[in-house]
Amino acid sequence: MLKTYLFSFCLFLLLSFSSCEKTTVDPATLPEINFGLNIQSAPGVRSELDSISNEFTIPVATHYKFKNLSSNLSDFRWDFGDGQTSKEKSPQLAYSMPGTYTVNLQGKDRKGLVHSIEKTIVVKEHLLKRLSISGFKWDGGFGLPEGWDNNAPTDVVFEIWSIDTNGPWLSDSGFIGDLVYRSEVLKDVPNPSTTIWGIKERVPVSVMDLRFKYAIALRGIQGDLSVIFLSNMFSGISNSASGYFRAYEWKTGAFSNQVILYLELDK
Repeated sequence: MLKTYLFSFCLFLLLSFSSCEKTTVDPATLPEINFGLNIQSAPGVRSELDSISNEFTIPVATHYKFKNLSSNLSDFRWDFGDGQTSKEKSPQLAYSMPGTYTVNLQGKDRKGLVHSIEKTIVVKEHLLKRLSISGFKWDGGFGLPEGWDNNAPTDVVFEIWSIDTNGPWLSDSGFIGDLVYRSEVLKDVPNPSTTIWGIKERVPVSVMDLRFKYAIALRGIQGDLSVIFLSNMFSGISNSASGYFRAYEWKTGAFSNQVILYLELDK
């Protein structure tokens, strides 16, 4: 009987000491869920990963990479708040409409438990705010018509056209497509000259489409004569930026002329 009690007491002590032992967990194996957004200060500029913010502001209709920064998780599912979902680890997508969206990322750990995180995406339109054209020299264009005077003051109009680059988009008189914007006529602009337009109306413009779908043109008018002197479709287009997603300056030059197209996000 005494032996039985001694055995039971020893077993109790053994279990007690065993329960007091601390289980060490390697922090590197703990599940963690997070994501960031590869954002650009301007199209064509190398993007930077923002993984700290819980709210991002981006332009409409522009693709961004949602970088999955989770660890020790798998079986991911994204819900981007606009009906789009993905099971890719780090998907890319664009929002087609302005608005505020909640992005939810879920992932499962090795035990099958679901971990999730939410962040806010604010999608805004780009608005055309200002046009600046410098260095007018009326010595080139699509072909100067008979009677054109390079030295005479010229009326000037700035145009943005939406064109189909897969089909015919140019005629003798200009572009084939939809006119997106036409400025007011600047009367009697001297040669050479520098002029700035302030845009009074609300003109949404897609930054990415400026590269691939839009033709930006400077049109000179003398009486019944009309000539396009500048177009980004021929000279290419570069850009600089001021702050994340707030303002872009698009520059293009041809025939010694330069145009700066200033954009900013809708406030």
